[in-house]
Amino acid sequence: MYLIEDSLKKEAKPFVFAGIAFSFYAMISIIVLVVDKRETSQEIATRLSMISLPSCILAWYTYFWYSKYTLTITHDQVIVKTLFREHIVYLRDVVSYSCKKIRKQEWYQFELFTTNKRIKARTHYKDKLIGILENQQT
Repeated sequence: MYLIEDSLKKEAKPFVFAGIAFSFYAMISIIVLVVDKRETSQEIATRLSMISLPSCILAWYTYFWYSKYTLTITHDQVIVKTLFREHIVYLRDVVSYSCKKIRKQEWYQFELFTTNKRIKARTHYKDKLIGILENQQT
């Protein structure tokens, strides 16, 4: 039974639109580089591709990271799954924690400190997670 199960899929949607836009600009710049042989067109397309290709990669990476992020809290452990890693922390091992609101977003970032590691957990359920952590520490 999960006490909290949260993901950031809603926050990933803007990055899809950014990824599509930058992919479109990258394709246009590559087509212009291949088809048009004028020097000014080549220079503009080169600059456009230098901006759009890294931005495209960053937008798609951020989208996949947000869409794969899940936080699951059971009665005895916290499981944080990201794009490449899975962290498991037992609630009895949490020594302290800190919480801060992320900019203008609806979610909060918790840092859970154990004796030998620190885990960052992002969630929409601030009050519920603070209640769970306070109950475990007493």
